[in-house]
Amino acid sequence: MGKWKRSQAYADYIGFILTLNEGVKGKKLTVTHRVSEEAENLVATVVPPHLAAAVPEVAVYLKESVGNATRIDYGTGHEAAFAAFLCCLCKIGVLRVDDQIAIVFKVFNRYLEVMRKLQKTYRMEPAGSQGVWGLDDFQFLPFIWGSSQLIDHPYLEPRHFVDEKAVNENHRDYMFLECILFITEMKTGPFAEHSNQLWNISAVPSWSKVNQGLVRMYKAEVSGGGCVLTSAVTHRPGLSSPTLQFGPGS
Repeated sequence: MGKWKRSQAYADYIGFILTLNEGVKGKKLTVTHRVSEEAENLVATVVPPHLAAAVPEVAVYLKESVGNATRIDYGTGHEAAFAAFLCCLCKIGVLRVDDQIAIVFKVFNRYLEVMRKLQKTYRMEPAGSQGVWGLDDFQFLPFIWGSSQLIDHPYLEPRHFVDEKAVNENHRDYMFLECILFITEMKTGPFAEHSNQLWNISAVPSWSKVNQGLVRMYKAEVSGGGCVLTSAVTHRPGLSSPTLQFGPGS
C-alpha cells in the first residue's frame, strides 16, 4: 500500500478526482457482458488513430467498471475503474481540462444512472461493503463531488439531506441528494440504522467540511487500498502526454 500511495499513478488518480471536485464546486446538475465484449470498439470510436495503441489499456478500465458478471456484484472498486477510465481519456487528450463539468454532470452522472438501473434490475450484491458502517454499498465519488456542488449553498445544509422533503425537491440538481434518494428507495427502516455513517455526516456544520472529510476518507479507504488502480494511469506509450492539469494528490 505504501508503494502505491507514493506512485505517480496514485498522484495522477487522486489529482484527477480533486480537479473534478473543484470543477463542480457550487454548481447544479442542469448490460455487462456486452460492455466487456465491445469495450475496445467503444473506446476506439473516441480515440484518434494516432493514439490507437492506447485503446486496449484504456478499455480495461471500462470493462472493469460495470461490476462482476460472475458474482453479480458491484462496488466502489468498479466505480473507481470508471473514474480511471475517464482519467486515462484525459491523459491522452480525448477529454480536456475545460470538460470538467461535463465529465461529472454528463458522463459520470449517466454512468451512475446505468449502474443504478443494473443494481435494481439484477439485484447486484455490494462488493466489499462494510454494511451500515460504510458510507454506501455501491458508490463514493458522487458523495464527494455532490458535496462540492453544495458548498456555499444559500439554504441547503448537511442536516437537510436526511429531510425527505428537501431531498425530493432538490435531488435532480445535486448528486449527493440523488444518492440519498436512491438509498431510501433501496433500503427500508430508519435512515440512522441502515446508513449510520451518512447519518453522522448530517451533523457536520458545513458542506466544505463534509467535502474535506470525504476526500480524506476516500484516500484512506478506497484509493489507499489500490483497488483496481495500481496500474491505471502509469506513464506508458500512449498515456504519456497529459492534457489535464491535475491538482495536488495529497
